[in-house]
Amino acid sequence: MWAVSGASFFFFLISRLLNGAARANVAVLSAMVSDISSKEMRTRGMAVVGAAYSVAYLVGPTASATLLGPLLGLSGPGGIGALGPQLGLVAALLSALNLILLFCLSESVPQKPPVQSQTKDSASATGTNPSVLSKVRSSLLLNPSALFSFQSIASQTVRDCLRKLAFINFAHMLLFSGLECNLLYLAQSRFGYTSKDQGRIFLFVGISMAIIQGGFIRRFKGGREAATLVASILSQAVAYLVIGLAPSEIPFYIGMLFYSFTSAAFVPAFNGLTSMKVPADQQGQAMGKLRSLNALARAFGPSAVSVLFWIFGPGVSFAIAAGLTVAVAVSFRRMSCS
Repeated sequence: MWAVSGASFFFFLISRLLNGAARANVAVLSAMVSDISSKEMRTRGMAVVGAAYSVAYLVGPTASATLLGPLLGLSGPGGIGALGPQLGLVAALLSALNLILLFCLSESVPQKPPVQSQTKDSASATGTNPSVLSKVRSSLLLNPSALFSFQSIASQTVRDCLRKLAFINFAHMLLFSGLECNLLYLAQSRFGYTSKDQGRIFLFVGISMAIIQGGFIRRFKGGREAATLVASILSQAVAYLVIGLAPSEIPFYIGMLFYSFTSAAFVPAFNGLTSMKVPADQQGQAMGKLRSLNALARAFGPSAVSVLFWIFGPGVSFAIAAGLTVAVAVSFRRMSCS
């Protein structure tokens, strides 16, 4: 869809919607890592997923701009914009290759003989077709508030814990996405950054994340997920303050180091902690809900911080966001299930 969209914004929008739906594979991958790893090694496994993302984040944009342009003879005045169709086709081919390789993977959980499930029991009691009941329950998740409920979890204690973790995840990602999207506006307005300079920011973040996650994987000890989460959230608060008040590029990039630590450490630690709270047969559903909350937060976070940015300026707006981030860290620290 991206390759053939041309100047059609409609087709481009459809391609972005499909791309967003495809991001569900991250939740499935996290569930698979949880299936094949012990509790002691689970967060390290999640960090491997994050490290792979960091390397791809580092290599992908650079390779697209520096390799495909000269190879296809499109490095002239049209710039990267002339590469649109070709990049779309290359991405489609890589996706097809991933699909082929997917069939080489074995299931992470051995299949068990079919048993009568709770869904079928409840369906029989009400005289409802099980497939219809399943579709109705799935459609209820379109209500954002339903993403904070974990009714399929039998234990009330675990349900309450997951609801609290879901709120922390949503609040953190709301503020994180606001910083992620608005730091480029700050660099442009304060330092006069061009698109090439912004590419340097992405390169710096990608290298920093890869280094941090590499050290994280080697040194992380199981049982320290909660402490790592608090450190990563507070690191985001520091990033907000340093970046928002940076008078020059050097402190700006120091702030980006704190931002990189948050990017590298929060998701592996959070997924590791959450997976240890969830029964083995419900890992995918729980991870999927949390991933959906991430997407919901990313829909509102950039706009919310942008409004503050353009009303109060970067210094005040980022300071407000830093204070809210500290509040998220304190809330998580006070949670009984952290």
